[in-house]
Amino acid sequence: QYYHNTNGHMITALLPLTTSARAISRAFLARAMHALAEERLEDAGRDILAVLQLGARLGQGYFIVETVIGIAIQQHANQAACQWLSHPQLTAQLLDNFKAGLVTIPAPRSPVQAFDLGERFTALDISRAGQRQGIAGLTAITGVRRDRSFGLDPVPINLLLSLADWNEVFRLQNDRFDRLV
Repeated sequence: QYYHNTNGHMITALLPLTTSARAISRAFLARAMHALAEERLEDAGRDILAVLQLGARLGQGYFIVETVIGIAIQQHANQAACQWLSHPQLTAQLLDNFKAGLVTIPAPRSPVQAFDLGERFTALDISRAGQRQGIAGLTAITGVRRDRSFGLDPVPINLLLSLADWNEVFRLQNDRFDRLV
C-alpha cells in the first residue's frame, strides 16, 4: 500500500516514508548534537551512523524523490559527522567503532534505477488513464475539476484520445525511458 492511492494512480500516491524519514533524521541529529555538547561522543556517533543508514536505505527507493531526500538526509548526517570528528575528545576506539559502523551502510544505488522503475511506471499510468477514461482520467490525476477540462471542450479531446494507437504510445514511452537509462 506504500505506492498506492485509493484512486489507483501512482502519480497521486503519497510517499509517507519520505516525510517520516526526514522527521526521524532531524530528531536523531538533534539528539546527536545534544550528546556531542555533553561530550557523550559514543552516543552521538551512534545516532549519526543511524541517520547515515536511514538516508542510504531511503535512497534505495523506487522514485527519484526518495533518492533525493535520502541524499539530503545523508548530507545533514555528514555535516554532523564532521563536527563529531573534529571533537577534541575523540579517541581511536571511538573512531574505530564509527568506521565499523560505516562499513554496514550500503553503497549508494544509481538514481537511474529509481528513474527506470518509479518514473517509468508513473508515466505509463498517466497514459493509461488517458487511454481508458479520456479527459476525465487525466483530470482525476491533475485535480482539475471535470467541468473545466483544462479549459477545453472534452468531446473533441476524447475523440482524439480514442483515435490514438495506444500500443504505439506505450511503446514510444518505454523506448524513451530505455534510451534514458
